[in-house]
Amino acid sequence: LTRPLAFAMSYAVSNLAGALADVCVDKMRSSLKDVQIDNDENGGGGYLSGVFTPIRQFIVVTWVIVLVTFGIAYCFLEDWTVIDPNDLDDDEKRKQSTTT
Repeated sequence: LTRPLAFAMSYAVSNLAGALADVCVDKMRSSLKDVQIDNDENGGGGYLSGVFTPIRQFIVVTWVIVLVTFGIAYCFLEDWTVIDPNDLDDDEKRKQSTTT
């Protein structure tokens, strides 16, 4: 029951994220203006110089959120192993079968 439920929730969240991203992009395109980042006289700016349209701003914000999420998952996500105390391991089963 938990595996189908987890898949259904994952699929629903993906669809919701797609719908919200569409609305967010439309809102950003209508309300935000282009951002111009120029090189300074020392040649700075490099890869970040240029015009950032609202779509590019959305992509940059999305990548920042993804990287922060990966950082949080890497630092705080732990693998928990749940063991059923009533379930015997194979070694214990063999020991019990040879002694009886």
